[in-house]
Amino acid sequence: MGDYSYERYAKIRDFRGFTDYKVTQLAGIKGTATISNWKNGKYTPKDDKMQRIADALEVSLDFLNGKTDEIECKECGQKYNPLDEFDCAIHEQFHTKILKAKEKYKCLLPYNELVSIRYNSLEKIRSGSEDIATELNKYLKAEFSHYVYMNYEDSRHYDFFEFAKSKVVEMINNGDIPQDQIDNVAKWYKLDKEFINIQGASLARASKNPQLMRLLAYAEKLNPEMLNMLEIQAKALSEQNKKEE
Repeated sequence: MGDYSYERYAKIRDFRGFTDYKVTQLAGIKGTATISNWKNGKYTPKDDKMQRIADALEVSLDFLNGKTDEIECKECGQKYNPLDEFDCAIHEQFHTKILKAKEKYKCLLPYNELVSIRYNSLEKIRSGSEDIATELNKYLKAEFSHYVYMNYEDSRHYDFFEFAKSKVVEMINNGDIPQDQIDNVAKWYKLDKEFINIQGASLARASKNPQLMRLLAYAEKLNPEMLNMLEIQAKALSEQNKKEE
């Protein structure tokens, strides 16, 4: 059984604007005796009842037993301490901005899902996903959503396509787009190739591959004749690999 503080419960109950009766109704607990006995120190509700109370208050068991001071807002996704006035004020400001942005731009993804979408899609793009168009679109929508949420102002207009073009150029130059997909991606987003550094993109991709970096370190120690031999062998292996694919 957890060490649950009634005082902590009472604070979050009051923060929600609930009464004990309202909490027990939402938790599916008959009567208020459970909470009254808890308040009077007769006993602490068991974990199953505490879980239902926590759900009714939209907090975690860890919050009720003091293991964390944060809760996550279901509407905006931000984590904050509801028992801290300053933290609540910061959350309210952020919360209002998030809701305004979502109301104006229906395409925005939920704020609390952005981290996982951005990470997972970028990993798939870098690894050469067969459905790179879908993953790239998901990643760009998540990046655009994050940008708008963080920078939203009522007077500004945010254009997804222009944002996507700029972001894709950045991704290519950073080596995030596989070499064999650069031309396709450039066509999809109507990119001006003057802004694309193909050689730099290749080096950026290589820098993300530890094995390639080790090969480069070895190659730097070779004389010109050996380098020529290595280049010929690497080209032959590359062509053979393409045929096998």
